[in-house]
Amino acid sequence: MSRRPLAPFIIASITGVLSGIYIFKPIIDNNRVRQSGDRMATEDKSAASALSKPSDGPGSTETTSNTN
Repeated sequence: MSRRPLAPFIIASITGVLSGIYIFKPIIDNNRVRQSGDRMATEDKSAASALSKPSDGPGSTETTSNTN
């Protein structure tokens, strides 16, 4: 078994994790904001289209005539 102290490996591991967080956190946050914005825009579009479309379900007041 090696007699090397574990401290250098622990310090290197902590440094790697912290630098990864420092480097990639802005990218991850930016993607989260973009995805939530896309999701909100999609929900707004679907709500607007649901309001503009006539109802096809029960209780619909539309009548269709078939003239051939």
